[in-house]
Parts: sequence; C-alpha cells; structure tokens
Amino acid sequence: MGMGKTFAISLAAVRLSEGISSSASETSPAHVLILVPSTTLAAQICDHLRRLSPESARSSRCPRGDGRQSRIVVATPQEVERDRIDLPHLTHIFLDEPDAMIGPLPGRRGEKMSTHPFYRHPPSFIKVLDGLLGIRVNRDGSRDFSRRKDVTTVWVGAGLSAGVKRLARTNGWVKRESPIDLDFSHDPPTLSNIRHLALAVDSSSGELSPVETPLSPLKNASADRALPPALVGALARIHASSPEPDGMHALVLPPEGTSLDSLSRQLALLEISSFILTSGQDPPIGTSLLLTRRSAVPGLHIDNLHSIYLLHGLDMAGAPKAVGAAAASRQREAWYDLVTGRLGRLGMVGGGRVMSLVMRGSAEEEGIRRLFEQRGWPTLPEQEELPSDMLTT
Repeated sequence: MGMGKTFAISLAAVRLSEGISSSASETSPAHVLILVPSTTLAAQICDHLRRLSPESARSSRCPRGDGRQSRIVVATPQEVERDRIDLPHLTHIFLDEPDAMIGPLPGRRGEKMSTHPFYRHPPSFIKVLDGLLGIRVNRDGSRDFSRRKDVTTVWVGAGLSAGVKRLARTNGWVKRESPIDLDFSHDPPTLSNIRHLALAVDSSSGELSPVETPLSPLKNASADRALPPALVGALARIHASSPEPDGMHALVLPPEGTSLDSLSRQLALLEISSFILTSGQDPPIGTSLLLTRRSAVPGLHIDNLHSIYLLHGLDMAGAPKAVGAAAASRQREAWYDLVTGRLGRLGMVGGGRVMSLVMRGSAEEEGIRRLFEQRGWPTLPEQEELPSDMLTT
C-alpha cells in the first residue's frame, strides 16, 4: 500500500515508449498498453505520463478508436471491448490492480464452481486479454496458444492473490519461459499513525455509539442496498462537527451499487456539499467531501486525503455468496487494508482516519466489530475525534 506501484508502471511505460524510434512510432500503432480497473485510475496514470514525458504521453488516453496516434494507451477492459481498440503492434501490457479487473475467483475445489459468478458471467477482462494476446478458445473449451503473440505482460497489484497468479499461468497470459515473480507483501509498510474508528447508528433515534456484540438476533441482516436516512444523517453530523483540516479531503465509500447522485442529493438536503469523483475532474475549491464507488479504490490517489468514511463498514451483505462466509470475510478484510493504504500513498504526509458507520444490530456491525477485535483496535473514539455530546455509551 502506498509503495508507488502505479507510478512505477507509468515510468516503465515511458521508458519503453522512448525506446521506440520516431519513424516506427509514426508508422505503427501503440506498443504499450496499460489496463486499469477504472477510468479514475486511468486519468491518474495519464497525469503521471504527462509529468514524466509530455511527448510520450501525447494522446495516451484512448477511450475510442484504435490508438494509431499513441505510443501508450491507457484504458479499462470495458473500453477496449466496447470501442474495439485495435493494437496489433503491442510489445508490453501492464495490468494495474488485476484483482479488481477479474473479480472474486472460485476456490480450487469448490462444489459450486459452475454456479460461481466468475463462470456464469465472465468478466470482460478475459475476452479482452485473450484477444490482445492472440489466444483462441476452442468449442470444447480448450485453449489454443499456437498463435500467442510475443507480448510481455506485467502484473502489478497491492496483493496479487495466488488464485490470480494461477489463472494467469494456466490461461497463458504470462510467458511460460521463466516468469519473474516479485512479492513485497511479506514486509509491507506500516501505517501506525492512522486512526481506525467504528460507530453504530440507531435506526430510530440516529444516536451514535461504539460497535458492540449484538445482544439480540441481527435485525438488519438482509442484503438491502439502500442507505438508511439515519446513516446519511450521521455522516453529515460527523462531517459538520469534526471536519477535515483546511485544504484536506474526506472520501466517502458507500456499498457498491449505491447511487452516488442520490447520496449527493441527500447530503445537499442536510446542507453538506459533496463532489462525485470522475476521471479528469478536480473537486471545486472548498468542497472537501468526495464520493466514489468502492470498485474505484484500487490504485486511487487523492492529494491531501485526511478521512475515509465506509458506509455499511465492510459491506458483508455485498460479498459474493459463492465464495463462502470465511473467504468473504478475508476478502473484505484485505479490501479494508487496501482502503487504508489510500492514506499512505507515495509522497503523502500520512496520518488520517478511517471511520466505519454501520447500523446498530446489523450484520455489518458484527463484521466490523470482529475486525477491530482481531486487530486489537479500541472501538471507543478518542475525545478529539468526536464531540462527546454526539456519542452515547
């Protein structure tokens, strides 16, 4: 987390593009493709490219067409598929946060593999990468590597799972000749100056209190994706009473599938201004509360980020059912660490807070309580984090 992986990809892409002769770049399409999970991350990489080498980055963003005027193309798999981007002269493909592009994978010995979402609705990433590498799938499901192109793929992520590595090898997406695997996850940087907070919201009164073990059967264990008004109201009160320092931002992450427009309107009714992060746009001056989808988090970099609010905490209700409760819990905990890493990005001052807001008596309260218990984090906020009159203990 925060080790500069995305910047390293940008630097490597520029170095490769500068090695292409001027005559070759004028007659051939792009030689380097950077695949990313979101348009937000694509815009950030393009900003890196412009700073590193304006010439190499010229027309690097290619959401439509075939990229004939670009040495480097940055796109999501969905853009490559939708716009039929043609890149026949590729030499390198960089994949930033491939876990986020592939999605949850089934277990190796799962009994319900045929019903797993990965097989019922394969991500566009698979078809796109097969097409770029010239790998064909026969009618019987076998894979034909006879026309596999001489393209080097570079896989970079905050934590490439063993399942993703296995999938890349078996599908022929990495060259079989001496692949290089560099793993820095055994000794990751620690972010000890980040505060972790978790608060439960009462659905009737809107009162805030520390998370605790439910004393009665869970009342909100359903997979209702709507945000309760009490939860949005709690966010507004906390942001108004305990705002970020001047010039700093707060990032709000609702459950995947939540309408960001609707959330922004709800906050506006409570006199809280917010800004929905989109590619290539900077928030207006004076707007500190930023909204985005959880799927846009991998690789996300926000200058002067101070606080992160997780609405519905780990969002256990949104975890894939096919992977099982234990695996889903591990995935959500790993995602929490990924989110925390947004506060410790390369070049940032560090510090800040991650605050989870859950409904009292819900499955989400139990999930975040268990995480805090496992890691030895206190659930009672310090006095300076939250005004005492807002908290019921």
